[in-house]
Amino acid sequence: ALFYSTAIQFTALSYGLAALLAAVLLNKYNCQNAFSYIGLGLIAWFYFYHAGIHHTIAGVILGLTIPAQDTRDINKPLLYKLEYYLAPWSAWFIMPAFALANAGIQLHFAEISNLFAPEGIGILAGLALGKPLGIFGTAFLLLKAGFVKMPEKTTYYHFLGAGALSGIGFTMSFFIASLAFADIPQYLTTAKLGIISGSILASLTGTIIFKLIDYKHT
Repeated sequence: ALFYSTAIQFTALSYGLAALLAAVLLNKYNCQNAFSYIGLGLIAWFYFYHAGIHHTIAGVILGLTIPAQDTRDINKPLLYKLEYYLAPWSAWFIMPAFALANAGIQLHFAEISNLFAPEGIGILAGLALGKPLGIFGTAFLLLKAGFVKMPEKTTYYHFLGAGALSGIGFTMSFFIASLAFADIPQYLTTAKLGIISGSILASLTGTIIFKLIDYKHT
C-alpha cells in the first residue's frame, strides 16, 4: 500500500473503506452469510483500484473481517467454511495459474550470470536465509521467553525446517517483483532468476532438515 500505490484518490478510498467498515459491522453482529462479505469485498476492491491503492489490500483487509471462532468445526464459523471450500480451488487452480502467469521468463546461458547481480543475490538470500532465520528466530525467542509453549512432539529443528520451506516463494515473490521492477525488464528477469533459485535452494534445505529429523527418530 505504501510503496506500490499511485496518486491516491481519497473519495474513492473513502467508499472502499466504507464497504470494509460495513463488513466489520457484519462481523460484529456475527453475520454468517458469505455473499454479504463477497459483495462488500467486490465493492471495496473496485474503489481501492480506482483510489490508486493496490486492490489486493482490500482482499487482505476483507479476510480479517470474516467471522471466526476458536474451533475447527467447519459447520460453525464462516471463516473455516470458506477456507474448507476454497482450499482445493486455491491449491489446484488459483495458485498454479498465478505462478505460471507471473513466471514467464526466457533463460539464455548468458543471462544466468545475472543471478549474481545484487538484485539476484538479495532475493536469493532473502528467501533461502532470511525466511528461515526470521521464522526460526522468532519462534526460538518466543519459546525461550515463555510466551508460547513448544507443541507436542515438536523440536526446534521442526521450526528450522518449516522456516526453510517457507522460502519457497513463487506467487507473492513474483507479484512483488513485477510491481517493483515493472519498468526495468532486466531487473525483473534477474529477480525471477533469484526467486526460482532461492525457492529451489529453500525446498532442498527444508527437505534435508526434515529427512535428518526422521532419521534421528528412527
